[in-house]
Amino acid sequence: MNLNKIIQEWFYRLDKGYATPPYNETELKILDEVLIEFNVSSNYRSTIQNLSSIEERSDEEIDDAPPTTDDSADHYVQNSDFRDLLDSFEKFKEILYRRYFDQGLQIVGLDKLYSDILNQPDSIRDNIRRIIGKKSNRDFVNGTFKMGQYEKIFYSLCKDSIKIQNLAPELFWLSIIFDCKISYTDDNATSGNLKSELGLAFFDNFYNKAIKLGNLNIEMLSILTIIKNIFSILYESNMTGISKDEVNKVLEDLQDPKTIEELNTMLASAETTKLSAIKNLSNKLKSVLENHNIEEVPAIFAEKFNNNLSDLLSNCPYMGTISGDMVYIIQSKELFPQFNCTEYNRLSDTIVSLTSDCLTVNGTVINDKLFA
Repeated sequence: MNLNKIIQEWFYRLDKGYATPPYNETELKILDEVLIEFNVSSNYRSTIQNLSSIEERSDEEIDDAPPTTDDSADHYVQNSDFRDLLDSFEKFKEILYRRYFDQGLQIVGLDKLYSDILNQPDSIRDNIRRIIGKKSNRDFVNGTFKMGQYEKIFYSLCKDSIKIQNLAPELFWLSIIFDCKISYTDDNATSGNLKSELGLAFFDNFYNKAIKLGNLNIEMLSILTIIKNIFSILYESNMTGISKDEVNKVLEDLQDPKTIEELNTMLASAETTKLSAIKNLSNKLKSVLENHNIEEVPAIFAEKFNNNLSDLLSNCPYMGTISGDMVYIIQSKELFPQFNCTEYNRLSDTIVSLTSDCLTVNGTVINDKLFA
């Protein structure tokens, strides 16, 4: 039983976002509801009341208190942030950067957001202060949810004021709601844009977008090189963009008995032909295959691709989007059947390309899965 979590949930449901003794009937009634939901005996009510009153002491009183556990110390920091959040814009900015994003991120509009929060009615202002300053009960594991009343108001304020360089402003709100960090890299792969104790999550408006799932691994790059070289031998030209159609053209032809027979004949001719052009082409094909039989290449490609896909989805375990007042979340591994190779050892129609050594997929597929 985690008493701190019970206190957090209790305070979360209160209009002020916290309670101090003596507690009124409404506050105690809500506490009893929380205890029932956590399957905790009402005998713990006094213990929780005592703990929650300690949390609201002044700094001096805390300093005189007995040593605390790490959880309690962290809880005190959260309550300090909760109390001090709106004391000044400088304090507001310091708490946000420390808790939710790195100093390197260029965030515009914090001053407007601070002013807009201060101009809200007391009950709204106090609840937004709690959302920012207290540890959230939201997490990726629990999946899709509808925004609470004050979460929705805060979301609207964030959208009206916040801009983040190269990132959607919704990530600002999401990082606070999930009590995690905004993660940003400028490489060519989508490696997740929110980082929590549960791992990375990637939030976006996926509809009608080409989404980069991540970089191809060494094994996948090796078999892809074979595919590209076979392409140049078969069609006397180079792949232009390593698209799904180009890759599948090679994989399809390598499953055609006539093509396989011609290629095997070419390989055998290296030992008998006197024509240097044919010998060179035969030796090139042999080198390209890297000791693989021609018939094996499509199956090897599919196996390497599926393994790489599984790794990429595991590296970023959650994906999500916002629509209206709903936050939709799925586990990334649920997308594997949508993106893996077909039973015929070819790339699915949901794959866009393997350009720049990066797996790019059709984002509408992710969007449809989120809303399923």
